[in-house]
Amino acid sequence: MLRIRTMTSADLDLGMRLKQAAGWNQTIADWKRFLALEPEGCFVAEVDGQGVGTATTCLFGSVAWIAMVLVDPASRGHGVGTALMNHALAHLDARQVPTVRLDATPLGRPIYEKLGFKPDFDLQRYVGMIAPAGGAAPSTPPRTAAPGVPGSACAARPGFALESLAGPLPADLHSLDAAVTATPRAKLIDRLHADQPGATRVAKDRQRLAGYAMTRPGANATHVGPCIASDAEVGIALLNDAVDRLASAAAHEAAVSPFKVFVDIPDANAPTVAWARERGLAPQRPLYRMTRGRAINEDPMRLFASTGPEMG
Repeated sequence: MLRIRTMTSADLDLGMRLKQAAGWNQTIADWKRFLALEPEGCFVAEVDGQGVGTATTCLFGSVAWIAMVLVDPASRGHGVGTALMNHALAHLDARQVPTVRLDATPLGRPIYEKLGFKPDFDLQRYVGMIAPAGGAAPSTPPRTAAPGVPGSACAARPGFALESLAGPLPADLHSLDAAVTATPRAKLIDRLHADQPGATRVAKDRQRLAGYAMTRPGANATHVGPCIASDAEVGIALLNDAVDRLASAAAHEAAVSPFKVFVDIPDANAPTVAWARERGLAPQRPLYRMTRGRAINEDPMRLFASTGPEMG
């Protein structure tokens, strides 16, 4: 008998087992974050008392995200995934959420279309091994951009600087993120920042915040993103800074080089696609950002790296 119930911390091992079977990149810290951000909106499917599937939701004002729809390989094809999706949608409908979003894989897209989701734009996950820039140690200020890569002009901008943030995120960072994603995601980016102290970098243009980038560890690769900026030069300067710092830190701390990264980039953001190829990253798989209900105007031209399929 199939039953859907609310997820608890006792289900973290189930989540890790299912994501491992799917080959996904999440860590235990990611699962803890899902539960902390939306404790009543994460679900487990059980068959005869055994956990066989998961789904998470997260509510950002009038916009919700659905993610981590995972089903044990032995239970696939029996309606478990559909039951989880219907339960998650019913949960959000009961809260009168007008906009529900997700990032679909090619396998999942036709299923979500049947549930009323419509495509917004496409992304690609880029993967590759990043070598340190000149072998610099992590404490050495990294280059602003690689020669020949879009974004090099930032080095010549008077008053342009890249800085680390250790304290709370400023209000103008929250405002920039909301302006680009059309979603009030402060609770998400605050939690990401708290989970990885020192991993948040901001771009300042004459003391004005012009962009930010975050990174976090994964089971298969370090995820670069979100990266949001006012223009392509700033966004790509932040991306170069992120991957160079990661690779230099890996070489310095463990004598391991190059360094594997994932970056999810909108297809429409041509300068960032060009940057990925210049840095030796290759498309691994497509993702389709989709919406059910009221459409919102996210700006993929200022979204240089997505947070990931979990929450955009």
